[in-house]
Amino acid sequence: MNVDAQELQIKSGASILIKLESRTTSGYQWGFEIDDGFIARIEKADKEFRGELKPGDSGREVFLVTGLKKGTAKIVFKQQRIWQKKDAPLRSMYYTIIVS
Repeated sequence: MNVDAQELQIKSGASILIKLESRTTSGYQWGFEIDDGFIARIEKADKEFRGELKPGDSGREVFLVTGLKKGTAKIVFKQQRIWQKKDAPLRSMYYTIIVS
């Protein structure tokens, strides 16, 4: 299992995009949890693909994060197959969002 962590700073009212490599054609999707939805809001924005897709190809899943008020929020992304929720995720990403 791969684990990555990043810290991002945004201003209240501003938005940023988080783009994560996906394996949607293999059934893997990114899900997320945020510890404080009053500091920042996150929503799935889109998917990006390059060229014609074949099984196993990758693209990117895109998430929009908006700062709501000053503070810190933590977001955990987990990449797994939706029908295998009990299995360990293929990959996890941890983001600390600092809103000023």
